[in-house]
Amino acid sequence: MDRQQSADTAAQLLGNLLVARRDAKALYTQNGWVAQRTKFTKTEMRAHLLDTKCLGTYLHSPDSKCKFIAFDIDLKPEGPYFVINDLPEILELEAAGAYEGELDPDARLGPLEAALHNSEMEAYRWARCLVRETTMRVAAQVTKTLNLPILPVVTGGGAHVIVPFGDLVPGAEARAMAHSVMEGVIGFWRKSESFYKNAPDDQEGWVEIEILPKQDSLPEPDSLGNLLRLPLGWHLEANMRTYILDIERSCPSWDLPRRKSLDALRECAQAVGLDT
Repeated sequence: MDRQQSADTAAQLLGNLLVARRDAKALYTQNGWVAQRTKFTKTEMRAHLLDTKCLGTYLHSPDSKCKFIAFDIDLKPEGPYFVINDLPEILELEAAGAYEGELDPDARLGPLEAALHNSEMEAYRWARCLVRETTMRVAAQVTKTLNLPILPVVTGGGAHVIVPFGDLVPGAEARAMAHSVMEGVIGFWRKSESFYKNAPDDQEGWVEIEILPKQDSLPEPDSLGNLLRLPLGWHLEANMRTYILDIERSCPSWDLPRRKSLDALRECAQAVGLDT
């Protein structure tokens, strides 16, 4: 299968798995997201996959139903970090509970989000450890709570854990499912209606998780509501293409290995009973 054919297949799978609203989409520009009230086409999805175009999909259909929920994992711009040189150091930090709780007095403070994709920064490995560990925790809880497949996607500032349903689910039910997952994720506390953080109420935390959708229903059928950056598109600020994380591969804790996109999309589609 050549690159064009692969893109066509991936575009079809992404549409089937993640697009609930077909009459609108969002385009990312240098000025941020711009709503486009035009039909979501396969040609545009192909451009999202092959070019530097980046599309977002609105989670709610006009009748307030969703095809997926998502957990948007973001590193704070600044936070505590450790300079990691080898695997034993990570294992010691994990054993000491360094991913959550009170700030370790041995930690340094500095940029986290900017270090995620910049190997020249001191916090590079630690930032990637945070993203991988958080993604693994959320993924494990999705499996335990919902027994649904996931698409874990590495983004410019963290990761998205996307959970497709294979069918349309009422928005209120979808949000309840997302909260039920987060209630079981160790080391995270509820911050607000749609946000969780890796620290108790009296502390700031350095990793946040936003659940999507953020609302039970649309106020009007013509409203658009929340959107999610579609996987595998170009991330302008990070100067990278987002990709599906291989959480099954054995590797050091700071590695964020890629998984073949088509394999992951087909596996998800098959798991929820969609044609591949």
